[in-house]
Amino acid sequence: MMLAIKLAVTPLMMLAISLAARQWGTFIGGLLSGLPLTSGPISVYLAVEQGTDFAQRAAIASLAGLAAVLSGYVAYAVLTRVSSLASACVLSLVVFCAAAWVLLELQSPALAVAVVLVMVAILLRLTKEEVGAPRAADGGPAISLSVRLLTAAAMVLLTTSFARILGPDISGVVSLIPVIAWPLTLFAHLEGGRDNALRVVRGNAIGAVGVVSFYLVVAQLILPYGPLAAFSAATVAAVLAAFGVVLLLRPRRVRVL
Repeated sequence: MMLAIKLAVTPLMMLAISLAARQWGTFIGGLLSGLPLTSGPISVYLAVEQGTDFAQRAAIASLAGLAAVLSGYVAYAVLTRVSSLASACVLSLVVFCAAAWVLLELQSPALAVAVVLVMVAILLRLTKEEVGAPRAADGGPAISLSVRLLTAAAMVLLTTSFARILGPDISGVVSLIPVIAWPLTLFAHLEGGRDNALRVVRGNAIGAVGVVSFYLVVAQLILPYGPLAAFSAATVAAVLAAFGVVLLLRPRRVRVL
């Protein structure tokens, strides 16, 4: 039963996000893929299969993973100005791995949250010009979508199947690898250029505010109140936080007297 859920939930989410990006533009696709739609279910599976103590430690480690992901996005946004897409992607992955390693070694959730907020601010600044004129994404050829669906399902299965071997810290970081958002960014770049990809990145940066809210709530509530209350409250907090940022960043209309 659990295997069937794992094989169905994340690919369906990726399909829905790809369709949303096609219908409403890459910014919306980035915003949705930036929410804990992959890492959140993995956190639930870890709680069910490994216990609440394991899930709580993984949630704390996920904060470091999120900071590392956003550091990689900053590297991507900067490097794509001066280098090829392939080089920028490789170097961004190196930045992600290095940041994850350093933050895991430091074992400081407060530092991880601070890095997340700083990186979100930097990304919003770097992508400020890309917010206008939303551009639809065609979702790529059918084969690319199939690869993304299979990749997402494989990541969930691997992370949860080897969780006990990896331990809660590595599992928490690995669960934050954006198997939905990174392919969406890459295909947006290939299909519409750097500006189009930066709309995805901007949406991810806003969604990251929801992700950090999700894991902070899980880490605080899962032990005293149990998984159901913790994940329910965390999901509400994630959605409210992300869309709260969207409202704050919405252009204000100037009233003419």
